[in-house]
Amino acid sequence: MISIVLEPDLDADRFQRLIGGLHSETRDVTLLFEGNVRVGDGAGAAGPEVSRAEESFQGRYSYRSDGATFLDFYEQGTRDDDRQKHQLLQSLGGISSISAVPDRGLLTARPPPERTKSTTPVRPGPLSQTGSPARILFLWFFQGLTDPRNLRYEFKGWESVGGHACIVVELDCDLGLPPESRDRFRMWIDLDRGGHPLRVDLLKKGRVFARSRDIQLTQYRDPKGVARWLPVAGIFESFVWMPRTAKELQFFTEPVLVESYHVVTGSVLLNQGLTDPDLTIGPNAGRYGEFKSFKGFQKPKRLDVRNNPKEAQKRLDDRLEEADRDAARLQASVASSNAWGSGAIFSYLMAVVGLVLLLIALAWSRSAR
Repeated sequence: MISIVLEPDLDADRFQRLIGGLHSETRDVTLLFEGNVRVGDGAGAAGPEVSRAEESFQGRYSYRSDGATFLDFYEQGTRDDDRQKHQLLQSLGGISSISAVPDRGLLTARPPPERTKSTTPVRPGPLSQTGSPARILFLWFFQGLTDPRNLRYEFKGWESVGGHACIVVELDCDLGLPPESRDRFRMWIDLDRGGHPLRVDLLKKGRVFARSRDIQLTQYRDPKGVARWLPVAGIFESFVWMPRTAKELQFFTEPVLVESYHVVTGSVLLNQGLTDPDLTIGPNAGRYGEFKSFKGFQKPKRLDVRNNPKEAQKRLDDRLEEADRDAARLQASVASSNAWGSGAIFSYLMAVVGLVLLLIALAWSRSAR
């Protein structure tokens, strides 16, 4: 990583204005994603039980700018005896969840806590966990940032990540603990492309315990046609593990687990006006009468094409291709049933076309004189 100097110190007030301006117009986003968890180079030192964490996952993620989030995803381990698991999570005035392992008939649910009577608005907590795109999409952090000074903001300079100039900053992750006990973010933020980080280190007492890296960005258009940048792929690494015999987390220099995330092409919907019901586990969410196999779930769900121009265009292209194939089959069928008649018709049509072209050529030559 090469250090470069583009601007002087970026203080907390200016940082807040920049980040607020870059993220304020993204009111909500829905996307489909897929990924997997595999063991990293540090897994050997952590112990053999790490391998049980390997899995594949795919699902839907919805986020609204007030922090409300909905996550619906399937996961399945890589071992022969692993069963598919379905999880539904919401963060809307309190985190609630439902999870089920259909092959074992197991259903567990954690209802949301009762709403308090306090008039102080409480921002929903992030659903940042294994199998959640919140690992690479940090809207939940930036849009909840009111005063970076409360998070002990520090500007660390400028560095290039993947050929893109980024500001490097450090902030506390949250305010839930005393300052000396808080985890820290070290972020490499691309201001030219939406203010999204291309790398994030999570620090615990100065040591890296997790990292988001290789975050790739691309542009999408909202319903008004305005282009906005969003992460579409990235890696999340964990450098800690708690063996069953240990009493505290153990740190490793190499990642113990590596999570890969990829947004399904054509699945992103921006600023659709998500309401509370769109982000809520429904009353029948626990009635899992039928479950898809994980193999079948690999096929992305079809979204509403009315608000998805790319999907609508794809469907149109598919229909045109199908129509062309039908026409070709029909022509072949007619040719095989009446070869002489179709040949005569073809010859007649070619003669007509030749006569028309000859008349056009004569008219053009006369006008050119």
